[in-house]
Amino acid sequence: MSDDWLVDLDRPGSPPPGGPAGTRPRARVAALALAVVAVLAVGLLALPRAEPAVVEVRRLSAAVLPGDVPPVVAGAVPGATLTVSVSVGTRPAGTTAVVTGLLGPGVVGSRVLTAGADPAARAVQVSLDCRPYLAGAPAGDLRLVLRTTDTAGHRATVRQTVDGSARSVGPVARQACWSAAAGAGLTVDRVTADPGDGRRVDAVVVLRNGTGRDVTVTAADVADVDTLPAAGTRVLAAGAQAGLTVRLPVARCTSPVPDDAAPASLAWAVGPAGGAPVAFADVRLDARQQATLRSAVGRLCGEPPAVAVDLVSARVLDDPLVVDPRGRSVLLRLRVAPGERRLVELGDHTGGLTADARPAFTGATAQVGRAPVVAELVWHTRCGGRPWPPSGAVVLPVRTTVGGRTYAWSVPLDGQVLGAALRPSCT
Repeated sequence: MSDDWLVDLDRPGSPPPGGPAGTRPRARVAALALAVVAVLAVGLLALPRAEPAVVEVRRLSAAVLPGDVPPVVAGAVPGATLTVSVSVGTRPAGTTAVVTGLLGPGVVGSRVLTAGADPAARAVQVSLDCRPYLAGAPAGDLRLVLRTTDTAGHRATVRQTVDGSARSVGPVARQACWSAAAGAGLTVDRVTADPGDGRRVDAVVVLRNGTGRDVTVTAADVADVDTLPAAGTRVLAAGAQAGLTVRLPVARCTSPVPDDAAPASLAWAVGPAGGAPVAFADVRLDARQQATLRSAVGRLCGEPPAVAVDLVSARVLDDPLVVDPRGRSVLLRLRVAPGERRLVELGDHTGGLTADARPAFTGATAQVGRAPVVAELVWHTRCGGRPWPPSGAVVLPVRTTVGGRTYAWSVPLDGQVLGAALRPSCT
């Protein structure tokens, strides 16, 4: 049989399908597919090649911010929170990277905080399980979780280790963990206190170690005076207690002793047993312990000195500095009664401010001796619904120092004298 029919397959009279001629359509389909593949290959070669983002860490630092301090719970797994600031860059041009989280030793969670409009700079709040840092285990480097975009616009999630981050973040994490653990585990069992020399109260505080580990504790000398031999540094075994001496400064004496004369908590420097202090921890005092300290302050201060201050006269001044149209400046003449020779301060330079941002009283001093003296100061006030204040509504701060102790109290001023001066000006 002749093979000429293979050449003239489409001519009338060609052999029907199913015979040897059936191989011709398959050959045409194969040829067409090869042509399509060739066209696609040429097109792909012509497209720009996508370049991945190469991430460079420009800055990484850690700090414990006020909002990072979590509530401490005694007996819970010690934890802490710190904020890590990260700034990254990418190459080549056209690629981007955004930090979405952090991984690393003790990290149990992280969340990105709002840190301005720059997507390359992020603040990440990190929650820590403190056990590795309290045990003194070497901290490894952090890993950044990033969302990258290449030059073709394709996104990917990558994890990148930051070499050297253990040296910059590890000490901050260790400090935060020791502060949190000590704040939850150290408790004050009891307090005794007596007046000390000068302007301070000396207290013996019995501190119990409930951190579950041996710790070094140093009483923070908030009085900032000479080192106390009795204070020193103590190593407290887990569950043990010891008494440490703390000196509390008394800035001024008031009568009666105010509630804030005793602190609500005491600061301690803490660290691993046998090592240097790592952090400061605040340990709360209960109401009974605060009352003990207030009682010692009262015994230190005693009664305020016998100094009588009386308002003699008042006169409204023409004060061009008053920017409030209702404001008034009143010259007060005060009689300071005799007593022991001492300097008496009248008024309060740092007291409340008026509407035009001036102290309520200008300061004045009186050198008290055997005879009464007269002192002058200016009272800044405003005309209100009533042109004169009731008696006792206006009080004048008074201070004097005796034996190294500053006494502060308030003297009510005669409302009738003040009203007689203000009535013509305010009506």
